[in-house]
Amino acid sequence: MKESLKSVTSFFNTYRMLKEYTQKLYMPASEQHRNFCSNDFKVVKDFTKWLNLLKENWNSIKIHVMFDYEKSQIINAEEEIEIQAEIYMPGIGPDSIIAEIVVASLQNGKIEQLKTYDMKLVKEIQKDAYLYTGKIKIEDRGEYGINVRVTPPNHPYMPHKII
Repeated sequence: MKESLKSVTSFFNTYRMLKEYTQKLYMPASEQHRNFCSNDFKVVKDFTKWLNLLKENWNSIKIHVMFDYEKSQIINAEEEIEIQAEIYMPGIGPDSIIAEIVVASLQNGKIEQLKTYDMKLVKEIQKDAYLYTGKIKIEDRGEYGINVRVTPPNHPYMPHKII
């Protein structure tokens, strides 16, 4: 026990902690504060405008999922499946969302595990409607649920992902 304390004391000390906190937390927070305050708070105003746009239009998003399998059809493990989605997002635009395929592994009708796959924007179908595509691979046998979701992207000024 004494040897352990001797060997780690040089690493776990107040000086190291203060230096690490300053470099990893306080300096980046100070830099972000300067960035927020510059140009008459332009960054803050732009971010707030974007966030309000999402809040005002988020409930208008509609997703139509398309893939060539029936609900009860058997899909072989390791078979690659292409899934497309038409996503209608009035007033938002494709730069303000991330489209993902969500695959839920089910056990007795309950979700055991979730896995997400990124979708790519293919084209704009019509005003405010976009076609996305992605591929999944079912890795093991079992029952699965497959759907598509959209989330806002990670924004550099967001402390965490919005879901």
